[in-house]
Amino acid sequence: MPNIFQNLSKINMTSNKFWTNDKIEKHLINLLFQNCHKTLFLDYHSTTIIKTEKPDYIIGDCKTTIGVEITRALDQNIQKVNNIKKLEYKNIHVCPTLFENENMTREQILKLLKKSKNRIIGKPYVGDELEEKVLKDIIKSIDKKILKYDTYLKFDKNILLVHSETRASLDIELVIKKLSSYIFKTNIKFNFIFLKLGETFYNFNCNSLSTCIIKT
Repeated sequence: MPNIFQNLSKINMTSNKFWTNDKIEKHLINLLFQNCHKTLFLDYHSTTIIKTEKPDYIIGDCKTTIGVEITRALDQNIQKVNNIKKLEYKNIHVCPTLFENENMTREQILKLLKKSKNRIIGKPYVGDELEEKVLKDIIKSIDKKILKYDTYLKFDKNILLVHSETRASLDIELVIKKLSSYIFKTNIKFNFIFLKLGETFYNFNCNSLSTCIIKT
């Protein structure tokens, strides 16, 4: 293996109110390694990580080199609303349906939050609407990376790490079942897809068409 890896210990998260995308990716790659190194047959003590481009990271020990591309399946409007709430409206509870279908400006969001005061605002999801929404966002993020796969450097194993957030009423089992069906009937190209949904990793082995759960 070429001596191009930086030591894992150099990749640290620092305390910050709002993490940059770079810090979030470093955090995700650390979580992937800490929780999934056995699944990836990596030696815990000799593995090193380097930040690259196309793919985002390379993980390797003396036997195996793995390329990891990271994508976040998160609704950007919801992220924007959450950031604004943290700063000025911490006590307001928002149903995501209120925002996720509109690309609202910061001023529009603030105006809507100000009107709500301490009430829960927005209509709730009905039936499987929430599961379909989360699944749609995850599949959309996977499809974008499949289209770019041929532009990435290839290694012994090639992984797509997908980050999504769970919600209190989300039927995770239904999402994973439907996502497995999509992945295993699609030419994914990556060897593995690791989905971080909430505090759990779901490993989709695209070669053996199998799924396993890895608790963090």
